[in-house]
Amino acid sequence: VGALDRAHHFKGVPYLLRALAQLPSSDAMALLVGDGDLRPSLAQLAADLGIADRVRFAGARSHDELGAYYAAADVAVLPSFPPESFGLVLSEAMACGTPVVASLHASLDEACGDAAIRVDPLDAGSIASGIRGRRATRSSSSSAPASSRRGGAVTIMARRYHTGGSRPR
Repeated sequence: VGALDRAHHFKGVPYLLRALAQLPSSDAMALLVGDGDLRPSLAQLAADLGIADRVRFAGARSHDELGAYYAAADVAVLPSFPPESFGLVLSEAMACGTPVVASLHASLDEACGDAAIRVDPLDAGSIASGIRGRRATRSSSSSAPASSRRGGAVTIMARRYHTGGSRPR
Protein backbone atom coordinates (compact mmCIF):
# COMPACT_ATOMS: atom_id res chain seq x y z
CA VAL A 1 0.00 0.00 0.00
CA GLY A 2 1.51 3.31 -0.92
CA ALA A 3 -1.00 5.34 1.03
CA LEU A 4 -3.67 4.74 3.62
CA ASP A 5 -5.60 7.90 2.92
CA ARG A 6 -9.07 8.67 1.65
CA ALA A 7 -7.73 9.35 -1.83
CA HIS A 8 -6.60 5.71 -1.98
CA HIS A 9 -9.68 4.07 -0.45
CA PHE A 10 -9.91 1.89 -3.56
CA LYS A 11 -6.92 -0.20 -2.43
CA GLY A 12 -9.41 -2.40 -0.56
CA VAL A 13 -7.62 -2.61 2.78
CA PRO A 14 -10.84 -3.13 4.80
CA TYR A 15 -11.67 -6.16 2.62
CA LEU A 16 -8.18 -7.48 3.16
CA LEU A 17 -8.56 -7.16 6.94
CA ARG A 18 -11.88 -9.02 6.77
CA ALA A 19 -10.14 -11.76 4.77
CA LEU A 20 -7.37 -11.94 7.35
CA ALA A 21 -10.01 -12.52 10.04
CA GLN A 22 -11.07 -15.64 8.10
CA LEU A 23 -7.57 -17.12 8.13
CA PRO A 24 -6.24 -19.08 11.12
CA SER A 25 -4.56 -16.81 13.63
CA SER A 26 -1.44 -18.97 13.69
CA ASP A 27 -1.19 -18.82 9.92
CA ALA A 28 -1.20 -15.22 8.81
CA MET A 29 -0.60 -11.63 9.75
CA ALA A 30 -0.73 -8.42 7.77
CA LEU A 31 1.93 -5.80 7.42
CA LEU A 32 0.57 -2.63 5.85
CA VAL A 33 3.19 -0.37 4.36
CA GLY A 34 2.08 3.23 3.98
CA ASP A 35 0.37 5.87 6.02
CA GLY A 36 -2.49 8.32 5.88
CA ASP A 37 -5.72 9.49 7.44
CA LEU A 38 -7.43 6.08 7.12
CA ARG A 39 -4.89 4.41 9.39
CA PRO A 40 -6.85 5.00 12.65
CA SER A 41 -10.07 3.62 11.17
CA LEU A 42 -8.21 0.62 9.76
CA ALA A 43 -6.62 -0.03 13.16
CA GLN A 44 -10.09 0.19 14.72
CA LEU A 45 -11.49 -2.25 12.16
CA ALA A 46 -8.69 -4.69 12.95
CA ALA A 47 -9.56 -4.38 16.66
CA ASP A 48 -13.27 -4.85 15.95
CA LEU A 49 -12.48 -7.99 13.94
CA GLY A 50 -10.30 -9.35 16.75
CA ILE A 51 -7.15 -9.32 14.64
CA ALA A 52 -5.34 -6.23 15.95
CA ASP A 53 -2.49 -8.42 17.19
CA ARG A 54 -2.06 -9.74 13.65
CA VAL A 55 -1.93 -6.37 11.87
CA ARG A 56 1.18 -4.21 11.80
CA PHE A 57 1.41 -0.74 10.33
CA ALA A 58 4.93 -0.15 9.02
CA GLY A 59 4.25 3.47 8.15
CA ALA A 60 5.60 5.25 5.11
CA ARG A 61 8.75 3.74 3.63
CA SER A 62 11.08 4.97 0.95
CA HIS A 63 11.01 3.33 -2.46
CA ASP A 64 14.50 1.96 -1.79
CA GLU A 65 13.21 0.03 1.24
CA LEU A 66 10.31 -1.66 -0.53
CA GLY A 67 12.31 -4.44 -2.17
CA ALA A 68 13.15 -5.94 1.23
CA TYR A 69 9.47 -5.96 2.16
CA TYR A 70 8.45 -7.60 -1.11
CA ALA A 71 11.21 -10.19 -0.98
CA ALA A 72 10.31 -11.18 2.59
CA ALA A 73 6.62 -11.61 1.78
CA ASP A 74 4.75 -14.87 1.56
CA VAL A 75 2.27 -13.09 -0.68
CA ALA A 76 1.44 -9.56 -1.79
CA VAL A 77 -2.28 -8.81 -1.97
CA LEU A 78 -4.00 -6.01 -3.87
CA PRO A 79 -7.79 -6.29 -3.54
CA SER A 80 -8.35 -2.94 -5.22
CA PHE A 81 -11.29 -1.78 -7.27
CA PRO A 82 -11.88 1.12 -9.68
CA PRO A 83 -10.38 3.68 -10.02
CA GLU A 84 -7.19 1.57 -9.56
CA SER A 85 -5.26 2.30 -12.72
CA PHE A 86 -2.38 -0.18 -12.87
CA GLY A 87 -1.34 -1.84 -9.60
CA LEU A 88 2.38 -1.11 -9.69
CA VAL A 89 2.84 -2.94 -6.37
CA LEU A 90 1.98 -6.19 -8.14
CA SER A 91 4.71 -5.73 -10.73
CA GLU A 92 7.19 -4.76 -8.03
CA ALA A 93 6.27 -7.77 -5.89
CA MET A 94 6.57 -10.18 -8.81
CA ALA A 95 9.95 -8.68 -9.72
CA CYS A 96 11.07 -9.65 -6.21
CA GLY A 97 9.78 -13.20 -6.64
CA THR A 98 6.74 -12.72 -4.42
CA PRO A 99 3.48 -14.42 -5.42
CA VAL A 100 0.53 -12.08 -5.80
CA VAL A 101 -3.20 -12.05 -5.24
CA ALA A 102 -5.04 -9.40 -7.22
CA SER A 103 -8.60 -8.32 -7.75
CA LEU A 104 -10.49 -9.19 -10.90
CA HIS A 105 -10.39 -5.51 -11.84
CA ALA A 106 -9.51 -5.35 -15.55
CA SER A 107 -6.73 -2.77 -15.27
CA LEU A 108 -4.70 -5.21 -13.17
CA ASP A 109 -4.44 -7.56 -16.15
CA GLU A 110 -1.68 -5.30 -17.46
CA ALA A 111 0.26 -5.56 -14.21
CA CYS A 112 0.04 -9.29 -13.58
CA GLY A 113 -1.71 -11.08 -16.43
CA ASP A 114 -2.29 -14.70 -15.44
CA ALA A 115 0.59 -14.75 -12.93
CA ALA A 116 -1.73 -13.81 -10.06
CA ILE A 117 -4.56 -15.56 -8.32
CA ARG A 118 -7.50 -13.31 -9.11
CA VAL A 119 -10.17 -12.61 -6.51
CA ASP A 120 -13.39 -10.69 -6.05
CA PRO A 121 -12.16 -7.56 -4.21
CA LEU A 122 -15.48 -7.10 -2.41
CA ASP A 123 -15.63 -10.68 -1.09
CA ALA A 124 -13.43 -11.39 1.94
CA GLY A 125 -13.90 -15.14 1.46
CA SER A 126 -12.58 -14.92 -2.08
CA ILE A 127 -9.57 -12.90 -0.92
CA ALA A 128 -8.86 -15.35 1.92
CA SER A 129 -9.01 -18.28 -0.54
CA GLY A 130 -6.60 -16.50 -2.87
CA ILE A 131 -4.18 -15.88 -0.02
CA ARG A 132 -4.31 -19.53 1.04
CA GLY A 133 -3.68 -20.62 -2.54
CA ARG A 134 -0.74 -18.29 -3.12
CA ARG A 135 0.86 -19.04 0.25
CA ALA A 136 0.68 -22.75 -0.56
CA THR A 137 2.42 -22.06 -3.88
CA ARG A 138 5.15 -20.04 -2.16
CA SER A 139 5.62 -22.65 0.58
CA SER A 140 5.96 -25.53 -1.85
CA SER A 141 8.43 -23.67 -4.06
CA SER A 142 10.45 -21.99 -1.34
CA SER A 143 14.01 -23.10 -0.82
CA ALA A 144 13.83 -22.06 2.85
CA PRO A 145 13.35 -25.00 5.17
CA ALA A 146 9.88 -25.17 6.69
CA SER A 147 11.37 -24.88 10.17
CA SER A 148 12.73 -21.43 9.36
CA ARG A 149 9.30 -20.10 8.35
CA ARG A 150 6.57 -18.96 10.68
CA GLY A 151 3.12 -17.53 10.13
CA GLY A 152 3.35 -15.31 7.13
CA ALA A 153 1.97 -11.90 6.63
CA VAL A 154 -0.59 -10.97 4.08
CA THR A 155 -1.52 -7.60 2.80
CA ILE A 156 -1.15 -5.19 0.06
CA MET A 157 2.29 -5.70 1.33
CA ALA A 158 2.28 -8.89 3.23
CA ARG A 159 5.51 -10.08 4.69
CA ARG A 160 6.90 -13.23 6.20
CA TYR A 161 9.61 -13.14 8.80
CA HIS A 162 12.44 -15.65 8.88
CA THR A 163 13.29 -16.68 12.42
CA GLY A 164 17.00 -16.49 11.74
CA GLY A 165 17.17 -13.75 9.15
CA SER A 166 16.84 -10.04 9.01
CA ARG A 167 13.48 -8.35 9.14
CA PRO A 168 12.42 -5.45 6.97
CA ARG A 169 12.50 -2.19 8.90
